[in-house]
Amino acid sequence: MAHLNPLEKEFLIRQFKQNGRIKLSDFCTLHSVSDAAFRKWLRTPLAIEVTLFPLTSVIVTEEAESSG
Repeated sequence: MAHLNPLEKEFLIRQFKQNGRIKLSDFCTLHSVSDAAFRKWLRTPLAIEVTLFPLTSVIVTEEAESSG
């Protein structure tokens, strides 16, 4: 299997954790990932933090509305 980026790894981890009925070895075989590598991904927090919707606040004052 080709090198996976952190988002692809996170996706596979989430899929594995959501399906509690599949064995780790079967999941890894299905996705062409070595068992050892996948276990490492499960132990190691990924170094990427993704923010889909950054929180920004906009303060609208009465002056801004009337001068608008």
